[in-house]
Amino acid sequence: VINTTGAEEHVGEVEQVIRTLIERGRSVINTLPFKTLPKRILIKLVYQCAMWLNAFPAKNGVSSVYSPREIIIRQALDFSKHC
Repeated sequence: VINTTGAEEHVGEVEQVIRTLIERGRSVINTLPFKTLPKRILIKLVYQCAMWLNAFPAKNGVSSVYSPREIIIRQALDFSKHC
């Protein structure tokens, strides 16, 4: 079943994911000793937060074993490379 939405219609699940991503990014920014960040670093920070959110299986996700990252990219995280 495909759920389609019209223009100007809200999708609660997507909005929750966006809020979670923004919250993670703000929490990382608040731990840094800088007052402002360059735009390029801010973009990379959002990518990093999204990578870690997709690195672990979701409770009600498609798979209880594989993360969304492993399903889409078919590559597991490597401790020596990503940590």
